Amino acid sequence: MAHSRFSPAHLSGCPLATAPELPSSASSDAAIDADDQHETLTKHVYIPQELLDSIIDCLHDDSESLRACALTARSWRPRSQTHIHHTLKVTCRWQCTQAENVYSDPALASCIRELHIQDLSLKRYGDREHWVDQCVPAMLSKLNQDHPLAIESVIIQNGHDIEWGSHPDPFFPNVTKLTVRRLNFRVGAEFTSFMRHFPRVSSLTLDDFTIAYRTRDIAAPGPRPPLRDLEICSSPGQEFFMNWFLHQSPEDIQLQSFVYPIERWQVRAPKPSLKALGASVKDLTIVFAFASPHYLLKGDPLLPHLSSLRNLTFDHTTLFGTLYGPPSIPVLLKEISAAHVSTVRFRFMLDNQYTPLEQSVEKLERINLGHADTILDDLQPFHELQDVTVQICSRDWAKLMRLPDADDWIAADTEQRRVFSEKYCVTSRRPTDLSALRASSPERDHHPDPEVERVHREAELSLERGNIRRARSDYEKARDTWDQATSVVQKALPTMASRNMLRIEPLDDAAPERLSSQPRYYNAYQYERAHRVLFQ
Repeated sequence: MAHSRFSPAHLSGCPLATAPELPSSASSDAAIDADDQHETLTKHVYIPQELLDSIIDCLHDDSESLRACALTARSWRPRSQTHIHHTLKVTCRWQCTQAENVYSDPALASCIRELHIQDLSLKRYGDREHWVDQCVPAMLSKLNQDHPLAIESVIIQNGHDIEWGSHPDPFFPNVTKLTVRRLNFRVGAEFTSFMRHFPRVSSLTLDDFTIAYRTRDIAAPGPRPPLRDLEICSSPGQEFFMNWFLHQSPEDIQLQSFVYPIERWQVRAPKPSLKALGASVKDLTIVFAFASPHYLLKGDPLLPHLSSLRNLTFDHTTLFGTLYGPPSIPVLLKEISAAHVSTVRFRFMLDNQYTPLEQSVEKLERINLGHADTILDDLQPFHELQDVTVQICSRDWAKLMRLPDADDWIAADTEQRRVFSEKYCVTSRRPTDLSALRASSPERDHHPDPEVERVHREAELSLERGNIRRARSDYEKARDTWDQATSVVQKALPTMASRNMLRIEPLDDAAPERLSSQPRYYNAYQYERAHRVLFQ
C-alpha cells in the first residue's frame, strides 16, 4: 500500500504523544468528502473488515502509514486510531492540558492503552504545586468523566516524591503492568500511598528505585499488589521493596517470575512469607549488576529459600562475575535448594561495552565455566536438567545468525548503506546552494562532460567493490570468531555438550543494558538537560 503524505493538525510546542493527534469523530468536511469519494470508487469492491484490520495491524509501528489509513475511509479510521493513540506521553504541565482537550472525545480516549509519565525537571522538597502531583490527577479525572479509561500499562520515570495520597480513589484501577524508572521516595508511607493507585498490578519493573526508609516502614499498612512477575534492575530500593512485599499473608504471595540483582541486602520478612515465595517462584533470573572483582559477597540471602525453581538464568553476567570466588556462579549454584531445575541459562555481556570479536573470544576463554559444569553434573537439583543455554551479547554474531549466507550479508550491508546515504542526502542537501550552482553554469547540466561522467562511474564502481570486499571480510570474521566462541564454550562445558543439552546463541547487544546504579542528578539544570538528551 502506498504511503500517502498529509499534514495533520499538530499541537504547538513539544509533541504530546507518540503519534500526532487525528481528527476525532467530529471530522472536518474535507475528510468526510474524501471518505465519500473513496467509498464511491470502491462500492463494487468488498474487502472484509477483518482483513482490513489485519493489514492495519501490520503497520502498528509506522505512524505515517497509520495516519494515511485513518484519512482513507471511515471503515479504516477506528483501527488506525487504535494504534495511533495507543500510547500517551506527558512530560510537562502543558501536555497534560493538551491531553485533556485532545482526548475529550471518548472514542479517542478509549484507544489509550499505555501512559508514559516522564518528569524532565527535578521536583524540589516541599513543592506541592508540581505538575506530576497536580496536573496528572486532574487530567486522569477529566478523561475518566465520560468513559473510564482502559489503560493497561503505565511507565513513570524521573519521579521525585510523588504525592497522590490525598486522592481516595485509585487512578489506575485496571492497570496490570507498571514500570518505574528513577523514582525516589523519602519514606515508606509515600511509597505505599503511591502503590495504592495500582491495585491490580501483576507485572512490576523497578529500575533505579530509591527510598530512604526506616525498618518499621517495611510493615507499613496498605494492600500489596498481586504480583506474578517482578523485575528489579539495579535498584537501591530492592531491600525495602522485597521486605515490604513479603510482609503480607502467605496465601497472597503468588509470584512466579522473579528477576533481581545480586546485592548486599538483608531479608527481614516472616518465615511463612519466605516459604510461600519459595513455593511460588518458578522462573528466576539473577542479574550481575557489578563490574568489579572486589565486590565480594558471601552469597545471596534469598536464593536458598526458592525451593520450587524450574528455570534459572544468570543474566548479563559480567566477566568478573563469572570468575571463581564469591559471588561467582559456582557459589550461587551450590545454594540452590530446589528439587528439580529443568533449564539453566547464562547470558554474557563480556563487560558493558562493545568489544572487537577477537577480544570477545579471548574473554570467553577466561571465563571459568568448568567448575559450573561439574556442579551441574553432580548436584541433586540438576539431575533432571534438560537444557543449558549460553547466550553471548554481540550484534555481529546476532547478525550472522539472521544472515548465515555471505550473499545475504552483503545484500543487507549494501541496503543499509543505501538507506543511510539517502537519509544523509535528504537531511544535508541545500536546495538554495544547488539552485545557485545550476544558475551559474546551466550549460553543464544540459551538456555534461563525458570524461567527467566516466571518471565518476569508475569511482562509484571502485567504491562499491571496496564496500563489497569489506562486507565479505566482516562476514568471514564473524563466522570464524563465532566458530571459535562456540568451541570455547563447548570445551568449558564438556559434560553438558556430550549430553546434547548445550545450546549456544548470540544476542544483539543493542538491547538496553542493566548497569549498576548511577548517581542521581540533584542540580535542576543538569538533571533536565541530561534526561532531555537521553530520551529524545
